[in-house]
Order: sequence, then structure tokens, then C-alpha cells
Amino acid sequence: MSDAEVEGDVIELHNLPAADRAAALVHQGSMERIIDSYAILDQWIEAAGEQSVGFSREVYLECPPGDQSDWITELQFVLR
Repeated sequence: MSDAEVEGDVIELHNLPAADRAAALVHQGSMERIIDSYAILDQWIEAAGEQSVGFSREVYLECPPGDQSDWITELQFVLR
């Protein structure tokens, strides 16, 4: 785990269980448009005859300050 600056007094760290299988998609751009990437991933899961389990996961790979068009977020769904 790398060092990070955090504002506030309380931090909660939760380790998610490992997933044997997952569907993932890398979204680049604003969080305002992330719903479109989720729709693409949902469509792929359904077309592939897969079934997701639980909530989605988001891994924030690049989140530079300022314009969100350079943000890179990995979307993940654990598969049954």
C-alpha cells in the first residue's frame, strides 16, 4: 500500500475478499460518464451468460486534480 494524504480524523480500511472470476472494464474520463461504462459492462455480462455477485468495485487508477477527462477507473463485478 502506498502513502496517501487524507483529510479528516477517521479512516476505515476494508480488505475485499479475492475473486476467482470477475468482469472488468477500464473507464477513462469524467465520473459523470461512468454510468455509460457500467452499462457496457452490464451488457457484456448478460450477453456472455454470466451472473454478477454483490456490488461492483471501483479501483481509482489515475485521479489527477482538475479536469476529470484524464481520470482512469477500473470497474469490476465479481462473477458467479
